[in-house]
Amino acid sequence: TKEARQSTWSAIVQLRQKRDDSRKGLLILELAIARNALMRKHILSVQTKKAGFDFYFPTPDKARHFTQYLSKVAPMRIKTTQSLVSEE
Repeated sequence: TKEARQSTWSAIVQLRQKRDDSRKGLLILELAIARNALMRKHILSVQTKKAGFDFYFPTPDKARHFTQYLSKVAPMRIKTTQSLVSEE
């Protein structure tokens, strides 16, 4: 089910804009995502945040491909972090 798919994410891309003057940069990225069906099909869910969006992916590899695609569309800084969810 769709609810089960959304709860099984293992990677998140947090897209934020630091500029105060407009949302132009985020709008350009939104259009780029909307035009690329291959990128959209790997996104499990999207949450709107104050200064941007959170994109949830099933694998870190899909999230990495997404950030590589976005970095070709607009200039950005990419920071990669990992955290241990469980030791079992």
